[in-house]
Amino acid sequence: MNNSTVSQSLSIDYPEKGFMTTSGVVTPLAVFKVISAVLVAMLSLVGNTIVIYVVFTTKKLHANTYFLIVNMSISDLLYTAVAIEPFIAGILGRPFPFRGSWGRCICKFVNAMGFGMITSSVLTLAAIAYDRFFAIVFPLKNFKNKTYLKWIVASIWLCSTLVMSPMMYAMRLHEDSNTSYCYEDWSPYFDTDTASKTYTVLLFVIIYSIPFMTMFIFYSLMSYILWFRKIPGISDEMTRQRIVSGRRKVVRMLIFIVLCFILCWLPLQISTFSVHFSDAELPFEFFFACEFLIRANGAINPMIYVVFNDSFRRGFKRVLYMCCPSKLTVRIHVSGKTNLLSHTSSKQSNQTSSNQGLLGFRETVV
Repeated sequence: MNNSTVSQSLSIDYPEKGFMTTSGVVTPLAVFKVISAVLVAMLSLVGNTIVIYVVFTTKKLHANTYFLIVNMSISDLLYTAVAIEPFIAGILGRPFPFRGSWGRCICKFVNAMGFGMITSSVLTLAAIAYDRFFAIVFPLKNFKNKTYLKWIVASIWLCSTLVMSPMMYAMRLHEDSNTSYCYEDWSPYFDTDTASKTYTVLLFVIIYSIPFMTMFIFYSLMSYILWFRKIPGISDEMTRQRIVSGRRKVVRMLIFIVLCFILCWLPLQISTFSVHFSDAELPFEFFFACEFLIRANGAINPMIYVVFNDSFRRGFKRVLYMCCPSKLTVRIHVSGKTNLLSHTSSKQSNQTSSNQGLLGFRETVV
């Protein structure tokens, strides 16, 4: 297997042969894979869009941590948009759909964007850990100003652009009468094999090893402080417990997000090093699993937010209420009718009871 078959840590290029089908024949297994890929893409697009909406419309979430979560959701949205079509084409064994100058631009842009978005996600996770760490360890310091947040986000996207720029140079489009596909070629300025391996190692260090070691240290210290030390300066025990409980919930959610990210991307890191630094022949189904996991990560994150955060849960319910008001209206009508039958003392009493039932329902939705 040559190095063009699987892109270094983000194989969204088109191999010379369809790596999910045999001789371009669409099998039932390929159909199942396509349906799974489309479902994951839809969940990612819808879920992350709702996350962004909920943060900006919920005053309680107007904090640095949640605005950084918005930044990660934007990265997931962009990655899903650029990575799903090549993935489906690879499953079906279809060639790269664009040719000529336009095809070369698309080939470079799509692959480079993929590398940039994963870098943005990782660095955002690291920035969230950094922000939470200083908020917990130095609670009296003011890290909530907008300038501080803007500098962090700008730095993330600048680093992401620098990481993706080599792919703008290295990705090429092969075209002949039968097929077309993207591949890596670092010539004439670099040796392709050496440059490809070097870039692979640098990516592993920059967007995997250093950020996750940093996050491991930050979250370990945060966990120790939240679970084994008392917050100084708070004498009231109930207030202290409420603050600690809220912070623990946020830290648990963020730790799960980091663990999910590691689990979804680690298999591809393993396969990448196996392809570049050994003669191991990995089955193509393993590559499909790796590719599917990294795309599923963007769909899993919104689910984690909903499970661990009450504000996100209420926000998602609010969006569902706006999208499906008819079913909810039936429930309101039934609730009002029940109150009318239950309270027969006077017309005013019935009206008051009905309004209270409606108010109670809205509170459970919002």
